[in-house]
Amino acid sequence: MMRNFKQILDWARDRGRKRLAVPAPRSRRISQVLEVAEKNGLIIPVSVDVPDQAIAMAANGEVDLLFQGDAGMKEFIDALTAKGAGIAERESLSYVSIFELPSENRLIMLTDTLIQTFPDIRRKVRILENAIGFAGILGIEKPNIAALSTVELVNFHVPSSVDAAVLSKMSERRQLKGLIDGPLDIDCASSRERSRRKGLESPVAGQVDIYLLPDIESSYSIAEVLVFLGRRTLAGSLMGTRIPVVLNPRFESPDSLLLDMALASIRS
Repeated sequence: MMRNFKQILDWARDRGRKRLAVPAPRSRRISQVLEVAEKNGLIIPVSVDVPDQAIAMAANGEVDLLFQGDAGMKEFIDALTAKGAGIAERESLSYVSIFELPSENRLIMLTDTLIQTFPDIRRKVRILENAIGFAGILGIEKPNIAALSTVELVNFHVPSSVDAAVLSKMSERRQLKGLIDGPLDIDCASSRERSRRKGLESPVAGQVDIYLLPDIESSYSIAEVLVFLGRRTLAGSLMGTRIPVVLNPRFESPDSLLLDMALASIRS
């Protein structure tokens, strides 16, 4: 099981260099990331003119990985999910952000931090399926999952609490792999002691591998807080694509993008 970012980088290096298509132009930030990734034995960069060309090369097996580079996020996602592109359908996409928890020597995942805005229960199931698959790649075969809300009990005025309860029951009936509990707030999910203090016995409290966030407003904000106030390095992976794709989220540092490339290499 992968427990830290160093293990991920080492594993990716052991798998050898992957051909990565990156559309022009290249900013200084992107050029530096590509140079470091190449020096670290992760990639062989393949320059193309436009995102459509990179996507076609990936679909034809001419490259192993795709990189957004300096292309706009909307433009790039639209090209990925265009009819006939053969890479992904928009509804299948979600983004998993991971960070290290050094005190416990393990990795924690947040989703969806970038793609789906206000997912309904059907899309939340897909987001979880993507995250569970990602956890499996990291060696976590049956992840503990907290379906987050602002409350710990079902409240019909708080839709995320109802969704969380449904997902928890689906897990109980083995419709989803992994152990899901919810609704939970971040307080209870992150600590068994605090959970018990509130009179809640949760099987995942204090041992969560995947945090399912209710919507993009909460998930994106948490990711940014971790990066800019918590000064944490995040890594991330776009899930739901036929070919591993590296995005360029604005809240991720160059170090994070290097890790993103390592994660994509592992998936290829």
